[in-house]
Amino acid sequence: MRQTAAVCDSMRHLLMNDDRVLSVTSFVGTSSPRFNSGYSPNMPSKNYGQFIVNTKSNEATQEVENTYIPTAAGEAVPLRQIATVSADWREGQINRRNGVFTVTVRADLKRGENANTVQVKVSKIVDEVKSKPEYNGVNIAYGGLAGSDSETTPRIFSALMIAVFIIYLILVFHYKKISLANLTLASTALCLFGAAFGIWITGHE
Repeated sequence: MRQTAAVCDSMRHLLMNDDRVLSVTSFVGTSSPRFNSGYSPNMPSKNYGQFIVNTKSNEATQEVENTYIPTAAGEAVPLRQIATVSADWREGQINRRNGVFTVTVRADLKRGENANTVQVKVSKIVDEVKSKPEYNGVNIAYGGLAGSDSETTPRIFSALMIAVFIIYLILVFHYKKISLANLTLASTALCLFGAAFGIWITGHE
């Protein structure tokens, strides 16, 4: 973080020495606060810095192409000779998971919307987009409720099976008959009908 702060401070002073620059605001380790709605937020990181630079005019912003950049040979050349400057939407920070470039898309549900219903709609749209040839090689993983369910459901199922087995052993020792234990355990499945009816009349999904 200290190295990032030092680089950001050096860059800030370099920009402020330019007569075309009116003000420079730097953020170290994080992006600009949410009250700056015109700027997209980014994930915090120790090696991340963001600058908000105000220039005198649009022409002054375009003149950045004339900025001299030092090269390995020791000579400085204009930026326009080694790069093309253009306005483009792009992730402000490259995030990776397990070494793979990752873009995270987030959304909030409207009030009254069911997460499972929305997940089905989103999955259909994503499947249609992914079926296009230009998206070959793109891997998609769902987070949120769907991601947590996929992680916790196997654990819950395993714990449920262990609990049922323990209850079955208790019934066998209590009734001293396997037939009565099987009948008692099977009768608990009748609660599913009552639970389903209760969910139906209350309008929950």
